Amino acid sequence: LEQAQRLATSSGSVVARIRVTSGKSFAPFAVMKDEQEIVLLPTMHFSVMRATYVKDGFTFVDLEEMPIVEGEGGEKVGIDWEWFMDLKGRIREDPPATLRDALLGLGHDEVGIDMAVLLSKVSEREEKWEQSDHLAKLRDEVGLASSFTMDQALAIWVYTLQVPNVFERMNALMNDKAGRATSMGMAACLPYIRFLLTALKALPTSLHYKG
Repeated sequence: LEQAQRLATSSGSVVARIRVTSGKSFAPFAVMKDEQEIVLLPTMHFSVMRATYVKDGFTFVDLEEMPIVEGEGGEKVGIDWEWFMDLKGRIREDPPATLRDALLGLGHDEVGIDMAVLLSKVSEREEKWEQSDHLAKLRDEVGLASSFTMDQALAIWVYTLQVPNVFERMNALMNDKAGRATSMGMAACLPYIRFLLTALKALPTSLHYKG
């Protein structure tokens, strides 16, 4: 909460207080570990539990993770169901075999990631983690499975980068309601999204977040 308040600097900022049951903590892999970030998966559904309100000079809105429910006519309540099913179908496809294969699409013009910078940073981080036995330490500290790969760890790390800002570009494309279904940029991000989701699902229960 303190981190969110620090970032809410403009007069129009709203701090979302979200209660979740299936979040994923990726602090051990994050660029800025102290922020204790929790990632929310793209097919999660939330309901507004309280309208915006002001407290201690900040504007808040309270959300809670909810199961997807059907109305009397079978329609899905409170959700863009067509987009939800389209996205769910796309991310079910098998991810690429390697992280570098998964990252290639991020260089698409509509995504706009500088691939030379990104791949250089990935290589530097990989070398650093190999030298420090980072994954071996995490197997002892948080119960990381022996099958969890360096590529999976790096996929999560890439999502936390500030430069190039991968998550910001992907989120912008995913939240573009008018064009996301047909966006070439959205399609270009999907291999990485699939790879990232595979990594997140492989995290040990000690990194599952509820609260």
